[in-house]
Amino acid sequence: MILLLRDEVGALEGCVWLEPAHEGCWHLGMLSVRVDLQDKGVGRRVMAGAETYVRARGAGWLEMTVINIRDSLIAYYERRGFARTGEVRPFPYGDDRFGTPLRDDLAFVVLEKKL
Repeated sequence: MILLLRDEVGALEGCVWLEPAHEGCWHLGMLSVRVDLQDKGVGRRVMAGAETYVRARGAGWLEMTVINIRDSLIAYYERRGFARTGEVRPFPYGDDRFGTPLRDDLAFVVLEKKL
């Protein structure tokens, strides 16, 4: 599921991808906000919409992954109630869908948020 946030004339402001992960948990990813609207609360609105959507479908929590070197992005999600689980998942080296990594120390940090 991709949720879209549009303004009053229909212009796209932000979006987020959601997928059921397992019993009571949905995976959140690809949260994006139009560049000229960043730092204006749009990300919070997208996140609130995502939480409302998954709660209505029985979710008790959200999980997400963030690349380990994105400290400021991890901090952003922690300020919004996500916490590190301690789990780290491998980066998919060799999978061209994710581009060509320029370093060999990438991994995904798993975060979760109780709803």
